[in-house]
Amino acid sequence: MKKFACQYKIVRFMPFLETGEFANIGILLFCPSTSQLEFRLAPARFGRVTQFFTGMEVSVYKEIISTLGKEFDRTQKLMAIEGGTRAKDIFNELSRSKGGVVHFSDTRVLMASSLKQTTDELYNHFVGRSFNTKKYRETILVQNLRNTLKQVNLDHVYKEAKINAGLINISLPFVHQKCGVLKGGIKPIAFDQSTVERSVKHADSWLSQAEHLVDADIDAKDLLFTLDFESVNDRGLERYIRKFQDKLSELGIETANAKDECSIIKFAREH
Repeated sequence: MKKFACQYKIVRFMPFLETGEFANIGILLFCPSTSQLEFRLAPARFGRVTQFFTGMEVSVYKEIISTLGKEFDRTQKLMAIEGGTRAKDIFNELSRSKGGVVHFSDTRVLMASSLKQTTDELYNHFVGRSFNTKKYRETILVQNLRNTLKQVNLDHVYKEAKINAGLINISLPFVHQKCGVLKGGIKPIAFDQSTVERSVKHADSWLSQAEHLVDADIDAKDLLFTLDFESVNDRGLERYIRKFQDKLSELGIETANAKDECSIIKFAREH
């Protein structure tokens, strides 16, 4: 399949120029040889943006997304008509920094055969953070916790192991066992799956596994689940995770914020 040299820019939202902080909210992709423009923007309800920029009126972001969508759509149709050098000029003007709250990254180049598919892939990477999967995020949490335990000389005590929970075996990254008996188990959990539904299912999966552990006569007080609230970017999901935390507590399982090193070290030392 033939590939074309394309240019793309990341669309950025920067409501407070004083801080220089921005959030990626979209992708513009342009193919000079075909005069084709493709784009994809974040939804009008985007918790990551509204929760990050505290103090900002939510309507500001929604209005920007609406305005950009109309402008990009209009420009896309215009470029299809104009073509050639004129299309290049239109793309440069469209993505030129004009001040205000919308900014663009420097122009980047890649080869693509399907512009729509490539636009989606770029969006998923730079806006959807497809690289930051559950496995990746939780791997980072495990690495951080391992470093924490190492600092207090407990890394040799807590090792990854499978726990027999009756009908199933459950893997935990940090397990302290003595003569085959569980003394302490720690499980970091992130909630940054690609959709809220998947994040909910991930929480439900671990609640079910927690129930299996308790039903297998493992003392719930010997288990600690560290919850990565920073990976939650939706208010509804945050409320659900709070309920998930409450259900763990009802089982007798200890919970802690993944950033609360003091509580985690305290648990590790006592078990």
